[in-house]
Amino acid sequence: MHSRKSLIEIFFILSILISLQACQYADPLKKSLEALKQGIESGPPDPVSPPILISSPPGAVVLTSISGGVDTDLGTLPKIEMNISSDSTINEIVKLTIEKDELDQIDVAQSIKLYISNPSFKLNPNSKVFFQLTLDVSTMAPTVMGSHFHVLARSVATNQVLANLQIPFAVHSVYEIMLYGGSPTELWNSPSTVAFTSHPEGVTVRFINMDPTDAHIIHSTGPIPHGDTTMPMAPSVNGKPGGIYQYTVTTQSPVGDTYYCHLHEGGNEARTLTFNTPQSFPPSNNPNATYSYIRDNIFSAATTSKCVTCHGGAGGVTLDSYLNTLKTVTPGNYLASSLFNSVDSGAMPLGGTKLTDLQILAIKDWITSGAPNN
Repeated sequence: MHSRKSLIEIFFILSILISLQACQYADPLKKSLEALKQGIESGPPDPVSPPILISSPPGAVVLTSISGGVDTDLGTLPKIEMNISSDSTINEIVKLTIEKDELDQIDVAQSIKLYISNPSFKLNPNSKVFFQLTLDVSTMAPTVMGSHFHVLARSVATNQVLANLQIPFAVHSVYEIMLYGGSPTELWNSPSTVAFTSHPEGVTVRFINMDPTDAHIIHSTGPIPHGDTTMPMAPSVNGKPGGIYQYTVTTQSPVGDTYYCHLHEGGNEARTLTFNTPQSFPPSNNPNATYSYIRDNIFSAATTSKCVTCHGGAGGVTLDSYLNTLKTVTPGNYLASSLFNSVDSGAMPLGGTKLTDLQILAIKDWITSGAPNN
């Protein structure tokens, strides 16, 4: 009798737990179903984890991201609402800075920029100051997953780091084009010409009909197929997205696409998308950061290092030409370049004197500027 009663109690507790679990997921499930009804894919769970406060004198200064992490698409301007609070021991001018070394290793062409609305202010005792962080994510930005950047609060008087907040960051290779309708020329939220860099997974272009009056069909000439004329994108209702037409361009070769609204093809209606556009890199201010300087003053047999004596084309790593040298670097990313790593570590020249700091800097800056043939 006692064991039977225990079983009943166990089943009762399990039923409560299952009910609670169901309640926990009921609302997200409902939202997901509603999103699917509107033609919007709910997609995978948000990969961005919460911000992490790396360091701060206990209780003295606290940085907070009200908006959490950043999970965005190409060609966007996400804004993060933030604040900084202090206890009774703080009474000084504070400056805010951004450190994004991890992000810069992915975004070597600097196509993602960050701005702080109020970078310097007086932080009084027991006070809170609100500010905004804006990101400018270019359409030429790379895919970013599992990366982050830091917002630091420093004392202007001592330069001491008072707080350091790590903010997770993700960029998906998705570009949304919203059509607001109207007589030709239609209103779009996208520039007439847009370029994308290469993405291994391709670029998903998503057309969204925000026109409350008319259904629309996307006419495309390029890798994006012409929209189905029997299934136009439905109009927007109550300001919510109407029909959606999307396609993922997976080719890794440079290619262009021209799109219009169906039946409005011609004149100044044409709009273009360019895929797999080579990235441009910021030029270097270092006058020695050129291939010709490195060739003549580091690689040449006439120099102390005499790199081409061993790497002159007899097999293996060869530095006898620009194209062969290019095989040893990742343009824009010196840390991923075997040429830089071998000379910076002193492994090369093998058995010789390590390159000078100025020579190593020339190689580093040349790679960072995209390793041009200059």
